[in-house]
Amino acid sequence: MKVIYSACSNLVWLDIAKILEERYDWQPSYWIGYSPWIEKAFREQYDDVVFHSDVAAVLGVPPPEFSNIKRGVVDQDLLEKLAVTELYAIKMMDRMDALGSFSYQERVRHFRRLVGYWLAVLVKINPDLVFFVDIPHMVYDYVLYALCRLRGISTLMFEASNVYGLSYLRETVGGGTILTNEYRKLLRENTEVQLSKEVDEYLSSLQGSYQQVPLYIRYVSQSELQEKNTLSSLVRKLLDLDNISKYIQKQIKIWSYFFQKPQSYLKEEGKTPEESSISNIKYRWFRFKAHRKMKALERYYHSLTTDAIDLNIPYIYVALSYQPEATTSPKGDFYVNLDLMVD
Repeated sequence: MKVIYSACSNLVWLDIAKILEERYDWQPSYWIGYSPWIEKAFREQYDDVVFHSDVAAVLGVPPPEFSNIKRGVVDQDLLEKLAVTELYAIKMMDRMDALGSFSYQERVRHFRRLVGYWLAVLVKINPDLVFFVDIPHMVYDYVLYALCRLRGISTLMFEASNVYGLSYLRETVGGGTILTNEYRKLLRENTEVQLSKEVDEYLSSLQGSYQQVPLYIRYVSQSELQEKNTLSSLVRKLLDLDNISKYIQKQIKIWSYFFQKPQSYLKEEGKTPEESSISNIKYRWFRFKAHRKMKALERYYHSLTTDAIDLNIPYIYVALSYQPEATTSPKGDFYVNLDLMVD
């Protein structure tokens, strides 16, 4: 089978691809991944397979081998079939611009360019399967996924469960999964559902005391955050003679990022996505403005809240999701607009 690997940026995927190739004859025909992490090792293993940087893919910049490829025809018939995909993809482009420099018309243009490119790639390669390491949610991969479904090309993707270390495969973004289908089958057969040790421990932690719940859903106080950044914390790390070299190397690596050209898919104001190649200074300035905007939103949020809450009267508690993320876009469908869900 000819396989397109999407968003496979960890080196372990090269080992997995090799195993799948040897055991099941899965032939990599196109690979999308994070260039600084994997490209060099990938080219040593697959020197005749197209490698596409995922940052370039988001921006709509083809790899050198496909720089002159003739884009597929994007006509009314195709756009009608992709109408919902376009709606979701345009919303996904929020991750390319948090400060309002990516207009609706520019987003429509970018979507249609991506459709034309990936349509041409699918025609040229004619893959049997497109494998996504995660639920497609980076714009380019969602367009690729939608075109595969439209053209009858098989898709597979991993989805992480809430239980640490456990994931499962699914074929589509929405609908049932192997896991839910098996669960319903057991219920129909009145078969007792046996939970694994990991799942049982996870459920127990959710039902236990507040301090036992997983850290990612537990509130972290300001005092805990400050403790991590205090001078005493720094001194303890420097006095840890066994790990001091690792700590210093980590700090050097972190600070070196400030002087490197960022691997970023942010769209620059006044430029098309494919023309955008943000400099280090511009990227730092963007991060500063984005942080300032978030602090302003936080102040506004607190101006609307109160500690005087009467829990004895009827109320609705809505825990809004962090956005943009795959959990709401595309998995939320139309409810990616959270105000619609609240209404």
